[in-house]
Amino acid sequence: MVFLSALARRAPGAAGMRPSGICAAPAILLLAFLLAGCSYIGYWVQAGEGKLEAGDWMQGSVTGVLASENCFYLKGPLEGAANPEMPLLFVALVERAGEIEVAATKIIRNRAGEYGALLPRGKYELLVFADLNHDGYFDENEVVGCTSGREKFEISPASSSDGFFVPGPSVRLNVPEPRRLGTAIHIPAAKHHEIYNSLDDEFFDPRYGMIGLYDPLKFLTHTGGLLFGLEEFDPEKTTVLFVHGAAGTPRDWKFFAEELDRKQYQPWFFYYPTGMPLAKLGLLLANVVRSLNHGSAQPLARLVIVAHSMGGLVSWAAIDDLCAGGVPPYLKQYISLSTPYGGIEGLKLGKGHLPGLIPSWRDLVPESPFLNSLYRRDFPAEVPVHLLFSFRNDSTLKIGQNSDGRITLKSQLHPRVQGKAARIHGFDSTHTGVLSSPEAAALFKDLLGDGGSPETAAAMGEGIRGE
Repeated sequence: MVFLSALARRAPGAAGMRPSGICAAPAILLLAFLLAGCSYIGYWVQAGEGKLEAGDWMQGSVTGVLASENCFYLKGPLEGAANPEMPLLFVALVERAGEIEVAATKIIRNRAGEYGALLPRGKYELLVFADLNHDGYFDENEVVGCTSGREKFEISPASSSDGFFVPGPSVRLNVPEPRRLGTAIHIPAAKHHEIYNSLDDEFFDPRYGMIGLYDPLKFLTHTGGLLFGLEEFDPEKTTVLFVHGAAGTPRDWKFFAEELDRKQYQPWFFYYPTGMPLAKLGLLLANVVRSLNHGSAQPLARLVIVAHSMGGLVSWAAIDDLCAGGVPPYLKQYISLSTPYGGIEGLKLGKGHLPGLIPSWRDLVPESPFLNSLYRRDFPAEVPVHLLFSFRNDSTLKIGQNSDGRITLKSQLHPRVQGKAARIHGFDSTHTGVLSSPEAAALFKDLLGDGGSPETAAAMGEGIRGE
């Protein structure tokens, strides 16, 4: 059995395992989950096989994930003007043990008129850099924005009214008169860009998905942002926003993205740390969509959100937030694949133990506070829901209800979601295999219709519910 052998190789005391990794009790709980049929957790273990040494992806897992509970999203206005084509980088500096460190970096969508970054509680100096000499680096003599008097800004629970978003101070841009920072800074601009030529780029390597699960802050140090594309943003095209699942990366969507007609559609990807609480990730995704809409010269024309697995829960929460004050005219449809809308039964075994170490796992426990609140408001009727599920179970260990090897059909076809669906379609694929299924990709293209218009999607859904 692959899962059990993988666990044995990663057991405490095994070669290559650092003593400071996850303790024996959670490891025993993980074994219990596997024996109980919760192969979704086994999938995460298996996903790390050959990608990272155990000591690498387990190291700091407890402190990293627990720290994500105390993270806040700092968001503030930019004042002043800059060339919209000029690369800008937001940087948050923090002092630790007498040394100045870069706590967060993030590319600024210049037209959006705001900055933002995920940060743990602390006191920060907030700066904006520009690559003024076009040498491919942001340097200490290229500071084009800072808070008034370069005062440090404190982030704490008291700074936030909702427990997550923190309103930041204004940062004024003054490109003609850049300042010099006393601390040496030399950050490659190429590593902080949102456009990549291919999902095969090392930036999207699966090992970063594992890091995002166990250490969100380390993950964000790598990405420097949350939204990435394969071409410069074009608001005239239908934007297809892909949301990966737990421990995933945008590379999971390679097969689907390659099926798109790039003359009509542009793929963008929400690349996020999957260990964070799902409610916070939903808010982050909603914020990303709003920034995408406001950050271009003209607003979004059409947006289709496509999500796999746990990403469907994140997307549902984001759509709920986006539509709280009315449905945005650009939001045309939502397509989910193999999403655990009813949670994961196997996680009940370790409630308060192993899942407690990873906030997203805790939210996946059936009847969790997150899941109970997810459907508190009706999903907007103006946004067609297309529910795609998978049902092939090739796993060695088959215990419990029918599933795709990861998620039960009962959870994928949760009644609260089934009742909202314009189209329901099953595929003889495994949980991850559906992402490379020609049949699923063909239906996906059909659902996009004429640019994702709700009228076309509704017409296609006539008479095929429950298919």
